[in-house]
Amino acid sequence: PITLITGQEYELVFVAQHRILSANDDHTYMYTISDDAVMSRNPSAAVTSGEQLDVFVFVDKVGPIVGNITKSITLERPVAQINVATSAGASDGSVYGPGISHIDVDFSNVPQSYDIRSRAYSGTTLLSFENLPISAAPIKVGNIDYTSLTTLYILGGNRVDMTISSGSNQKTITNIATAPNYKTNVVGNI
Repeated sequence: PITLITGQEYELVFVAQHRILSANDDHTYMYTISDDAVMSRNPSAAVTSGEQLDVFVFVDKVGPIVGNITKSITLERPVAQINVATSAGASDGSVYGPGISHIDVDFSNVPQSYDIRSRAYSGTTLLSFENLPISAAPIKVGNIDYTSLTTLYILGGNRVDMTISSGSNQKTITNIATAPNYKTNVVGNI
C-alpha cells in the first residue's frame, strides 16, 4: 500500500528487477531508471547469470484521488529471452573440450534504453557478458535435444548479432530477430 494525497493525480512507475546485495549490505540493480523513467542496463552490475537480466515494468496514471482504491496491474516484460544451445559436444562430455565450462557472449545492435512511459526503445549498444557458466540443463527445440549454453535477456525488438567465445573457439551469428516477451532460440552445431 502507498499513501496518496486526496485531489492529486499521480503517474506511478513500477519496476521489478534483480538486485545484488554485497557483503556490506549495499545493493546494485541490474537496470538504472532515470527520473524520466528511461531504463538502461547498469554497467556496474556484474552479471553472473542470464536470468538476472529479466525485468518487468508498468506505468499507471491515477487520480484525482478521492479515497481508498485497490487496483490490479499487469507487469510487462520489455526484454527478449535468448536461449543459446548447441548440438556439438566433446568425447569427455564437455561442450568445448576439457576444462572449458564458461563462455563469453557479445551482442551488437541491442537497444540502449527503454522509455517505460512511451514504451519506446532508443539507441543501440554492444553488450558483453564474460565468463558465463555453461548450463547443465538440456533444451528441446522441436524434437531435438541441445546442450544449453546460456539464457540471456536483452532489451528486445532489434535484430542483433551475437558472438560466442570459449577458449580459442569463436562463432558469430548475425541478424537474430528478437521481440519483447518472446523467446529466441539460437541452436545448432555452435
